[in-house]
Amino acid sequence: MNRFFFSNRSVLGLCGLLLTACSSGGGSNSNPGTAGTSGTAGSGSGGTAAGTAGSGAGGTGTGGTTVVVTPEGTLFMDDFESGAAKWMVKQGTCSIQADSDADGGMTNGTNVFECINGGNEARALAGDVVWGEYTVQASVKVNAMDPGRRIHIAARFMDSNNWYGAAIYNGSPYEVQIRKKLAGTSSEVARVPYPITLGTWYTLKFEVKGSTLRLYVNDTLQIETTDTSFASGQVALLVDRSDVSWDNVQVTNP
Repeated sequence: MNRFFFSNRSVLGLCGLLLTACSSGGGSNSNPGTAGTSGTAGSGSGGTAAGTAGSGAGGTGTGGTTVVVTPEGTLFMDDFESGAAKWMVKQGTCSIQADSDADGGMTNGTNVFECINGGNEARALAGDVVWGEYTVQASVKVNAMDPGRRIHIAARFMDSNNWYGAAIYNGSPYEVQIRKKLAGTSSEVARVPYPITLGTWYTLKFEVKGSTLRLYVNDTLQIETTDTSFASGQVALLVDRSDVSWDNVQVTNP
């Protein structure tokens, strides 16, 4: 019968090898998920579990654009037949007025929301600051407008110094524009000429979807562009050195 003899040093070495093998029995998760990004599975068979997917605050990102999750359906609607209680008039003068051609020529109402600049930009706000993905549209009639001035239907309105706007501009000739005000500085994003006639109703529609901004007049696309300055905010009616009637304001998603 063969006998095997182990020295104390041999036994300790063998135990060390066994402990090492037991503790490293498989691969490990070399790249676990982090908050706001997708987790990456760990490598190696028998290793630890894959990293879990993180969730981005306020929405998901695509190509550097923050997409704010917004409820679907009709978010807001006002034909002003019950007054203007849904609006916060921050400055200027906005009031309910009767109009013989009210509701943009429709037959289901008589009231309009007339805003007049009285030295300060007339500004009326509505909606929720957490709205991100939506389309806002309104019937609008320009009664008077000083040369070089604009009116806006604004989207993603964060405050008076930060917003996007779909504008009508009296630039001889008239234009429609997409503009933004960022940290108090106004700038043009895109513009095209458009023949505006005073006293005529138009449907102005402004779509903000991710970084894509679209402006429509009477359901015809006039401008499509991109910008990533703002991800969410209220809607607003802005009137500068003009007399404007608004009606049939709607905010929808999609």
